[in-house]
Amino acid sequence: MQNLLAHLEWVAAFHQVAQDGSFTQAADSLNSSKSQVSKQVKALEALLQTQLLHRTTRSLRLTEAGEALFRYSTEIQALFRQATEVVSDLNEDTVGVLRFTCPVSLGISMMPEILKLFRLRYPRVKVQIDLANESRNLIAEEFDLAIRATPQPDPYLVARPLGAMVDAICASPEFITRHGKPETPEELTRFPCIVHNQHQQLSQWRFTGPEREISVPIQAEIAANQYPMMRQCAVEGLGVTKLPFYEAYRDIQSGRLVRLLEDYPSHTHTLFVVFPAQRYQPKKLIYFKELLIEWFSGRPEFFQRL
Repeated sequence: MQNLLAHLEWVAAFHQVAQDGSFTQAADSLNSSKSQVSKQVKALEALLQTQLLHRTTRSLRLTEAGEALFRYSTEIQALFRQATEVVSDLNEDTVGVLRFTCPVSLGISMMPEILKLFRLRYPRVKVQIDLANESRNLIAEEFDLAIRATPQPDPYLVARPLGAMVDAICASPEFITRHGKPETPEELTRFPCIVHNQHQQLSQWRFTGPEREISVPIQAEIAANQYPMMRQCAVEGLGVTKLPFYEAYRDIQSGRLVRLLEDYPSHTHTLFVVFPAQRYQPKKLIYFKELLIEWFSGRPEFFQRL
């Protein structure tokens, strides 16, 4: 990398000399010294093993190789100006592409509303979303950030808590008519349950009781890896399930599901926005993080503030 930067400096020095027709004027343009510019051009000639300039005491002209390189160095200068303009725009205004990943259920349920607000505020930012329950490598896969439900964020990433996910224990009216409903967490042991097979729910559910934490063994009759599938199975009367409240909310409001054990809050996952550490953050990233924190803090029924 250091060699590349040095070579680019040599090309820039050569380009300025060729453009100004003088080492003295080129040194002034580059805010350098005549001797330094001369050394850089000589170093470039040594690297390329060819003469780029015909030098006399009164004149300076390009060789055939110098003319060829000058055409390319002109393009390099133009590309550099374009790059700095783009970077300046990205820094001064909220533009560019925002790439992030988040869990499937959360993304489907909530991201459209969040993105509507973001796009209204920052219409020049394009958005690319990856819905996945697996943790992506943000750096290798070039994501700006991720939203993750996890007890412990990756220590190599910067993490900002968005809130603790409120869970809901629920079942359909049909199921309750056939099986009754539990009045305490301990009674769940006699009910068939629908569980998430990636969240360590297969054998027990945890609750916060009036006096202590309660861990209850359950009958995992159906296991799925997506909350919408679990919710629909519960609506069909196949068992009691534990869902993020945001996932079950509409069905509870419509009466398709009944919320159970409301006096016993269930164990929640903490939701974080995580992103790679970087010295300078583009405004699109700063503003999207701010919007996420604002939006989630305004939904206490779904996410408890930490």
